[in-house]
Amino acid sequence: MSGLLQAIITPDKKVKCPICGKTAMILNDDTFIRNCQIRCRASRKGLEHYFMLNAGEMEVLKNV
Repeated sequence: MSGLLQAIITPDKKVKCPICGKTAMILNDDTFIRNCQIRCRASRKGLEHYFMLNAGEMEVLKNV
C-alpha cells in the first residue's frame, strides 16, 4: 500500500486519479478521509490502477 500515488484534489474539490486524470468523486466541505485506497474508474480487467486518498482536517473537539 505504501507504493500508491496520492490523489489529486483540485481547488473545486474534485478528486482525480494521479495516473490517468479521471475524476473519481467530488468532496463536500466537511469531508475527512485518511488512507483510503481507491480503484480508478478508468481501470479495466488486466489494466487496473489504484491510488490513495487523504482529504480534510480533523476537527478538535471544543468545550461549549
